[in-house]
Amino acid sequence: MSFEAGMAELESLVTRLEARDIGLEESLEAFERGHALQMHLNEKLKATELRIEKISNSAQPLEQSSRQDDELLF
Repeated sequence: MSFEAGMAELESLVTRLEARDIGLEESLEAFERGHALQMHLNEKLKATELRIEKISNSAQPLEQSSRQDDELLF
């Protein structure tokens, strides 16, 4: 499930729960599903943050060497 699809489903569940027009058992099921979605989405965010850090860290030496090359020209 994509992050966006998960967020849309979670928002839909929250809207249903806030409306208070569903029974107790259905509310509990919606809450459980929402909790599972939250955990899944948090894992996706953490994985994305790690990928961004990895990309940023691998790009830093390239940026530094590029700056050093620019300094040599002046």
